[in-house]
Amino acid sequence: HMSTLNKAAAEAMTGLEHIHACTDITGFGLLGHAYEMAEGSGVTIRLHSGSLPLMRGAKALAQMGIVPSGAYRNMDYVKPHLSIMPGVPQELVEQYQMYVVPMRVIYHDREYTDKVDITPQQVYDRLEEVVPHTSLPSIDTVCDALSRIEQAG
Repeated sequence: HMSTLNKAAAEAMTGLEHIHACTDITGFGLLGHAYEMAEGSGVTIRLHSGSLPLMRGAKALAQMGIVPSGAYRNMDYVKPHLSIMPGVPQELVEQYQMYVVPMRVIYHDREYTDKVDITPQQVYDRLEEVVPHTSLPSIDTVCDALSRIEQAG
């Protein structure tokens, strides 16, 4: 039963007033559940991959190709709704065959293209001094990327 499966997590959350929503991430995965919650609430959820704990041995297993088949179906489901921000490890982008269209990172009067003119580490290093604005790529950039994806098959 789900009540038994989630009992310890429910007890751990008791008294945490800042928690407004919660879901288990079994089966559908963190991204799938986050997308469903965001879509249903009309909000955007930002997940910082470097802050998410991994189960011991999970990365090594994934690198060996030992990944549940449902993980690929889940990724196919969320991929159209997923924006990859600076800092997503390149091995994940490659493993799930994602195409990343660089975001624009804007500091006051200067604009950079993510991973072209500025590295994720440079963005993070400057966060204490100033939080940049980010912007979606221009429509021309997106169209160029779509053309390259189409040509690649």
